[in-house]
Amino acid sequence: MIVSHHTAPDVDTLLSSEQGYYPLLSYFNVQSFMQHVVFQLVLATILLIIAVSISTP
Repeated sequence: MIVSHHTAPDVDTLLSSEQGYYPLLSYFNVQSFMQHVVFQLVLATILLIIAVSISTP
């Protein structure tokens, strides 16, 4: 999977400049960031399903 610079150029520069990563490592940093976002979405979805199942009689 190749991260396009046309879709998110600001994310690459923000991550590489703030945390001091070389441009070569920004790709891996974006990958881990995306995995973190996906994990948060899955966790929120599971909690939402649990909350709905508890609230319904």
